[in-house]
This record gives sequence, structure tokens and C-alpha cells, in this order.
Amino acid sequence: MNDRSGRALTFAAAGVIALIFPVAVLVPLLNLLLITGFAAVHYLWIARRWTWLIQALLAAVALTWAWGGPPYALGLIIVVLIPGLLMTTLRYHRRGLALALLGAGSLPLLLMLAFHGPFTTLIASFGDQLKAVMQSPLAAQIYSPTDYQKAILYTTLLADNAVYYLPATLLASLLFVLAAGALLGEYLVQRQGIFVYKVPPFSLWKLDEWMVVPVGLAIILILTKEHLLAVIGWNALLLLFLVFSIFGLAFVEYQMRVRGFPTAVKVVLYLFLFLLQFIAAILLPLIALFDAKFDFRKIRAKQLG
Repeated sequence: MNDRSGRALTFAAAGVIALIFPVAVLVPLLNLLLITGFAAVHYLWIARRWTWLIQALLAAVALTWAWGGPPYALGLIIVVLIPGLLMTTLRYHRRGLALALLGAGSLPLLLMLAFHGPFTTLIASFGDQLKAVMQSPLAAQIYSPTDYQKAILYTTLLADNAVYYLPATLLASLLFVLAAGALLGEYLVQRQGIFVYKVPPFSLWKLDEWMVVPVGLAIILILTKEHLLAVIGWNALLLLFLVFSIFGLAFVEYQMRVRGFPTAVKVVLYLFLFLLQFIAAILLPLIALFDAKFDFRKIRAKQLG
């Protein structure tokens, strides 16, 4: 691209950061717009448009403060901007996408641990609201009497154990938005002709071998009798498995491409995984872990030449 188009893209990226971040934070239904904001941060950082980036970030914080008040501005900085900048920094220094995402999630995770008491109270409140919704007259009209009792049982089970899965689910949602923003941002950078640590094709995505270690640590925490450690372990394991599922899916895609599966078969298989999410949530991470250890696709050998 020429300098004129580069300047236009820089100006557009700065505008996206300044406007999209406040809107996405203040309006929950527009949270997915954070993807474009992270993409813009990624582009300006890697393209070394640091002055534009700093000005845009300050504008985003100022607008969030003006429209939503200090709590929203603080939340934007801690939960959104700092993780996004951490991920971008790691990618800038040519670290793998999986490591960059785990690094980005470190601050929100540490905050959850540091404010475990208030956060647990908030989760308990969420569980109470969930049970109240299911016990409302409207919910009773939707189900038959037998199904309604089952729904009450499952909802109570989910609500009472929310502390074991809700933090990981929230953090995983943030990481997936970060990943989408990073991929979009790196596409923009490459369109500008700027060298960047290139993301391999999806079918070649692979976990680093050392990432088996956090899984073992999470299991050890679960096996302890300490409640807080078990909560941390379950959330860590769920978060890791959610991230690892993507890499397991990449392995499946690779195998289908190598074996020349027709498109119809691929669609049926992906539909099967979608409908049987409980099985997929266990099977795909295990595939990714075994592939990380044994390198079934011989990716390490190819990288070593």
C-alpha cells in the first residue's frame, strides 16, 4: 500500500480505538465490537504508530469516564486495554499466539484471585438470579411438569457450582475476542507490507509441548482438599481446555485435508462436534495435548528443516 492509504488506515484505527472501546464496554450487547478495537491496537502497535496509539487509548479512557464514570474507565483499563497490550507486546516479540493469549489473561486472573471474596459474592448473586428466573411463573409455563422439575434441578446445580466454571468462562470469552482481534490486526499489518510473526494456517496450529505442564498443575490443585485451590484448579483446567479445543480442531482439520475429505463430510463432522459439545469439549483438548507431546503432524521436524 502507498503512504496515503497507510495514513488513512492509521487514522481509521485510532478512531476505532477511541470510539469502539467506550461503546463496547458501556453497552453489553455490543461487546463483540471489542474485536475491531483490539485489531486496531494490534495494527498501530506493530506498525509502530505509537503516538497515534497513545492518543487513541487516552481518548477511549476519557470518553468512557465521561459517559460511564470512573468504574467503567477503570474496568476498561484493567480488563480490556492492559490484556490487549500484553498480548500485542508478546506477538510483537514473536511469541506464539497461545502463549500471548495466556499472558494476556494473567492480569484478569490475578485480579480474580486477589479479590476472591467480593468476586465469589458476585458469582453467588448471579447464581441466585439464575435460580429466580427458572422459578418464575413464566418459566413454569414453558416446560411440562416433569421437564420443569429437571430444569429446576439442572439450574440449581449450575447456580450452586458457578464459582467452579464462571470465572474461566468469562476469561475464555475475553481471550477469544483478543485472538480474533489479533488475527484481524495482523492481517491489516501484512496488507501494509510490514513484516510480522506470521500466524500459520489454521490446520497447522499446534500447542507448545510445555503447555502440558499447566494442565498437570491444575489437576494437582483439584485433588487438594482446600476449597480455594480446587476452585482455581477447576477454572484453570476449564480455561485451558477451552483454549486447547481450538488446537484440537486444527488437528482434525489437518487430518481431513490430508485425507481429502469432501466438503459434505467436513460439514457433517463439524455439525456432529457442535451438537455433541460435551464430548467435543473433552476429546478436542486431549487431541491437542497428545499432539503437543508426540507431534503427530511432524510440525517440529518441518520447522527444524
